[in-house]
Amino acid sequence: MREFELFKDEDTSGGDYYNKLDYKNIVEEDIKLIKECDGMIAIIDGALSYGTIQEIIYGYINKKKIYLIVTNNHENHPWLVYHSNKIFTNFKDCEEFIIKQQNEKN
Repeated sequence: MREFELFKDEDTSGGDYYNKLDYKNIVEEDIKLIKECDGMIAIIDGALSYGTIQEIIYGYINKKKIYLIVTNNHENHPWLVYHSNKIFTNFKDCEEFIIKQQNEKN
């Protein structure tokens, strides 16, 4: 299983936070993982996340299945609808859909 480093209890609004990151490695590793995956689940909750939006677009361009969990009432946003295969408004519905898809494959 892959391990990921989480940044907690830090101000992630910019400035010094971003200066500490190895941005080239982060982006290149994300791109590599997107190319290797079958599909992606992204959470759109209203928090500012430039990376998530970029990853959705990159996955779409690379013809990956894109499933979104949109909890901020923007599930009908044209860009989200256009670049996703399916949009959910809660985690439970997404989980049930994925389990159903897996069961149908087997």
